This record gives sequence, C-alpha cells and structure tokens, in this order.
Amino acid sequence: RFGRVASSRPWEEQRLVANPTDRGRAMASLFGCCSSHRETDDEMAPQRQLLKNPPPPPPTTKCGVGVVFKPEYTADGRLALMVFSLAAGSPAELSGRIFPGDILVEVDGVVVKGFSPEAVAPLVVGEVGSTVNLTFERGEEDSPSVHQVSVRRAWGAGATKW
Repeated sequence: RFGRVASSRPWEEQRLVANPTDRGRAMASLFGCCSSHRETDDEMAPQRQLLKNPPPPPPTTKCGVGVVFKPEYTADGRLALMVFSLAAGSPAELSGRIFPGDILVEVDGVVVKGFSPEAVAPLVVGEVGSTVNLTFERGEEDSPSVHQVSVRRAWGAGATKW
C-alpha cells in the first residue's frame, strides 16, 4: 500500500507515497515539475500575455438613466427616494424635467413609496435603449405637483448610481 519513491540522487530524502497512483506526482515533485512535459517559454507566452493584460469584462446590456437617489424619511415617517443629483449628460439631465429634490413615486406604473434603493434599482435599470416611465412629486408635502417623465436608458454618463 505504501511505497517509497526512489530518488536518482542518494542525498535526497525519500518520501512515502500513500497510493501507487500518486507515484507519478511524487516523482514530479521530486524533480521540480508538474508533468512529464515542461512547457517552453514560447508555449507559455500566450498565457503570460493574458495574465498581464486580461480581456475586458463582457459589456453589459443593462443601464439606468443617470439619477442618483438619496433615501429620505417623510414627515409621516415613510421612506422616500429623493433625487440627490443627476449625472452630467445623462438622459435624466437631458430630459430637463427631473431635478434634485424630486421624490420618486412610481416606476413603470409600480408605486415605489416606501421602497429601499435596492428594491427600486431593478425597476429603474433595464436594457440599453429601452424606455422607463418615472413619476415624481415636487413641491410641498401637503400639496405636491406630480409629473411623469419617459426617459430612454443609456450607457456611460447615463448609468444609474445607487
């Protein structure tokens, strides 16, 4: 069951091998290689190049509209998502109808009052080029004006940040 790995160099320590099938691996470890074939520098060049310059991750097809929301609590203690800022050059900014201080009420007809940013993100983010309908409240809490904005999702400056 146990075998000794023979060494061609008598001064090297002999190692016990638990399984005869491990003999090849044990021999390889004694001689400093991991297989019977040792790769040359030419054969390893492509792998080294990949390690130095890995390929970019695949492009995503999902993005947002460039709105940065900030969770706020209303006077009645409910969570609301307030527009904190707009990404420069984003579809939200270019629409000219979304402003810091606006409160997000609906996303594509889904009422999001009381939702966390993490719960709203999948509703706002979507396929590049698709349209999302956002409904906002603006003004005083007791008499806010409500307005709907249709915005086309775009990549780059238009990515939604959370």
